[in-house]
Amino acid sequence: MADQLSWESAAAAPGVWVPDVNSVDGPPPRASRSPRSMFALAMTSLACGALGLVVGIFGVWGAPLSLAAVGMALGARPRRRRAPMVWVFGLVTGMAGIGMSLLWLLIAAGVVAMPGG
Repeated sequence: MADQLSWESAAAAPGVWVPDVNSVDGPPPRASRSPRSMFALAMTSLACGALGLVVGIFGVWGAPLSLAAVGMALGARPRRRRAPMVWVFGLVTGMAGIGMSLLWLLIAAGVVAMPGG
C-alpha cells in the first residue's frame, strides 16, 4: 500500500467538500433562505395574485400573473410554524385568478353560457 495516496495529501478544488476520514459527518448543511427574503417572496406572490385576479375579471390575461403567484407562494412556504401567513393569501388569490381565467376560457369555448346573454 505504499503506492497509494493518503486522504491528507489529496488536493481538492476550492469549494468542493472532501470527506474527512476521521469524521462521520456529512457535507456541510445548505444555507436556508432568510426570513426576510421569504417574506418578500410571499408579498410578491400576494401582489401578483391580487393583480392577476383583478386582470382576470376582464379576460384570461391574468393567468400568467396568477400562475406566478401560485409558484412564488409555494416557494415562500415557511419551514417553521411561526412564520407569517402571507403566502397563503398569495396562494388563494393566485388560485382564484386561475379559476377566473378558466371560467373565461370556458365562456369563450361556449361550454358555459354568458350571464344575461
